[in-house]
Amino acid sequence: MVIWITGLSGAGKTTIAKCLVSKLRGRGERNVVHLDGDELRDLFFTDVTGDPHSAKNRLNIAYKYSALCAMLSKQDITVVISTISLFEEIHQWNRDNISSYFEVFLDVPIEILQERDVKGIYARYEKNKSSSVYGLDLKFDRPRRADMVFCHDAKITAEDIAERIFKLSVLKMENIMAPESSVKVEWDYTEHAQHYDKRADYSELAISKLIAMTACQQDKLTADIGAGTGKLTKELLKLGLTVISVEPNAAMREFGIKNTLGQKVEWRIGTGEETGITDRAVQAAFFGSSFNVVDQQRALIEIKRILEPKGWFACMWNHRDLDEKIQTDIELIIKGKIKNYSYGSRREDPTEAINKSGLFGEVKKIEERFITEMTRDEILIAWKSHATLRRQAGSDAVFDSIISDIENYLSLLPEPVLVPYFTRVYAAQLK
Repeated sequence: MVIWITGLSGAGKTTIAKCLVSKLRGRGERNVVHLDGDELRDLFFTDVTGDPHSAKNRLNIAYKYSALCAMLSKQDITVVISTISLFEEIHQWNRDNISSYFEVFLDVPIEILQERDVKGIYARYEKNKSSSVYGLDLKFDRPRRADMVFCHDAKITAEDIAERIFKLSVLKMENIMAPESSVKVEWDYTEHAQHYDKRADYSELAISKLIAMTACQQDKLTADIGAGTGKLTKELLKLGLTVISVEPNAAMREFGIKNTLGQKVEWRIGTGEETGITDRAVQAAFFGSSFNVVDQQRALIEIKRILEPKGWFACMWNHRDLDEKIQTDIELIIKGKIKNYSYGSRREDPTEAINKSGLFGEVKKIEERFITEMTRDEILIAWKSHATLRRQAGSDAVFDSIISDIENYLSLLPEPVLVPYFTRVYAAQLK
């Protein structure tokens, strides 16, 4: 296992790595080694020509770090490495060559790093006494597929971060939770992520009403479970909330991280049944178009665990207005190809399941109709991301035929197309 902790200088990599190593050894892992970039640099820079801090030389050295980690990992040694090495090709090499790889990105704003400046790197740069500083004159690649991303939060300690990394990395190492676990195969959105990202946003009014009902505070954590490409996360961030976004699918998570860069959000691997969030850590836990793809009773028990006393649970979906003519016509196209076509569980009222858990109070419903302008291509992309339709089609040939017929129908419509939706929210407070 290689746990690769990366971030700019001063992000806290070494401190967190040391805490993590201590936790791993305390668990009984004796074959654990900590490799630190500052120490490795002294070993590998001896044969470097030119500026040792240039991007080219840093990349060459980073490859050596990766090769060393891979070699140690093959000997059943758990490696925790704290290094900048912010190159996309390095991260990809690690995934291709290290069988059990866990990547953590510490995303700290440059202003905070300059304030910390424990090593004086940023101060020397400002005084024109140094150059080749990442975040200033050297560009770097933000990790696009990190297993965990920690955005700066002064209230979260290195010990807290190490504990979170410890829990999820150990789960992954023991195969209790693989990166894509708990989501049934038919709900694997890997191929649909790029299309899913183009779907309509949730009604801003519905989300605002939900936040008012739940009295969520900006300085407390709110969880978006099954966060996908960040549709709900973005709405929560607009309202000033601090968000933990949990998503099991790497492709979806990659879009989500890209869509919310630099904001008050931390992306994590996890599922509705195994969020990886610590006990009583969040004021509210929301499922945006994801509660229908989890084991609902297990998920509700997990939500109870992570909610603070009297915290709130909510699940929501965007539903097309099926009484509108365009939607009716498209439904006829689908039903002409699929016998017994149904809408799947996403249109089912979850009240009974919530009540069955016995964990929550009265279920309250919010419903807001809204109209969004879409191009014909955007509507078609939304249908291409329809996992329920693909599953019920039974084969790629039938699904592709339906998409083709919908495309032909849409070609006759003027742009932009006005598409009516309902955002339906079901919320309940922990007893």
